[in-house]
Amino acid sequence: MLTHVSTLNRIFVALFLAGGVWAAIHGRWVLVAFIVVGLAYAMWAIRASLRGRTTDTGRLDIGQPTDERDRLLLDRALAAVGLAALAFECGLFLYGVGGPDPASGADSGLRFAGLCLVWIIANRVVVRRDATRA
Repeated sequence: MLTHVSTLNRIFVALFLAGGVWAAIHGRWVLVAFIVVGLAYAMWAIRASLRGRTTDTGRLDIGQPTDERDRLLLDRALAAVGLAALAFECGLFLYGVGGPDPASGADSGLRFAGLCLVWIIANRVVVRRDATRA
């Protein structure tokens, strides 16, 4: 069953597991409990999606596409999320730089630059994959 789990879900499950371990090391047991409950729900939702017991929206919400149509819809949704993240971070950067303490925008500027770099790389990867399929 693990081979059918989407790459997106594998990444997020690994990140949340690492976050749970990190929180446990620092004694944040309430956070660990929330992470465990969230992971249990996510695994249940992924399993339901793989068995075809969810709606189109449910499969997209959990990030578990079952066919090409789902994959295209998920790609569009993730692209919208990426653009929203870029716009939000750009706004934070401009707000920080334009405020009374311009140095407060430095962290946001680094995050914005990082998001732009990831966007540029992702676009190159997508174009290269499409070119190899043609």
